Amino acid sequence: PVVLAPAPAEPVDPALVYDLDELLHFPDAAFVTRAYGAILKREPDPQGLSHYLARVRAGVSKIQILREIRQSSEGRQH
Repeated sequence: PVVLAPAPAEPVDPALVYDLDELLHFPDAAFVTRAYGAILKREPDPQGLSHYLARVRAGVSKIQILREIRQSSEGRQH
């Protein structure tokens, strides 16, 4: 199996608010990092970054990934 190494995470500013179209235009790790910031108000942990980065690269829609993050137990708390 191919292991996808996550790109270094960018700092998250939890005060930033993204328009959905703007968020969807970020590539790969930048999308995952900003999705975590927008929904969970934190940077992604290494496992989460690796998991969602692999899903993005496998062709899973970014809308689906946002839904999964939002519907996670942590996402429901926010």
